[in-house]
Amino acid sequence: MLANPLFARFAVDSIIRGDARSALFYAVIVSAFWAVGAARRTVDTRTFTRIYADLAAPVILNQRLQNQSTSTAAARVVLAREFIDLFEKHVPTLVSVVGAVAMLLAIEPWIGVASLGTAVQCMALLPRFAQRNQSLHQRLNDRLEKEIGLAAKVGTITLKRHYHVLSKLRIHLSNREAGAFLFVGSVAVVLFVIVIS
Repeated sequence: MLANPLFARFAVDSIIRGDARSALFYAVIVSAFWAVGAARRTVDTRTFTRIYADLAAPVILNQRLQNQSTSTAAARVVLAREFIDLFEKHVPTLVSVVGAVAMLLAIEPWIGVASLGTAVQCMALLPRFAQRNQSLHQRLNDRLEKEIGLAAKVGTITLKRHYHVLSKLRIHLSNREAGAFLFVGSVAVVLFVIVIS
């Protein structure tokens, strides 16, 4: 997909020249991109699901050896799944961003430089953002580790408080994600203005 802009450029040039056959070649290339993307996703799911299946049982057995509660073991298995999701979903996104910047540097150097500068600024902001998110996730996971024990032992008020705190933590994480999404969108708008200027 990273090469898509390059092929799109050739297709637009072909259409402008009136060479529809060359433009149709672009449709074949895009179809191939999508087929490879679909195949990659099915392979990814199979691969990462197997990794999780191989990891989950040892995590639970290790928690038993350490005399951890069932809820702690369950929460840590969920955390293991989130860790695997990082590699399945977020690492490909990072590779796509780096590849997109490289393609822009090759195709449109000034836009590529602006994109590279933006990416560097975002990377500079990332550690602080990630540290705060890590703190929120830690609090959320600590609460989830106690959830089964709470369900078995405590009364209505404590249960309501527990789930109220969980919802507040999830809302706070969601708000941060929405803010990051808006920030990235705003940066994209700025880059778009640079492109059309």
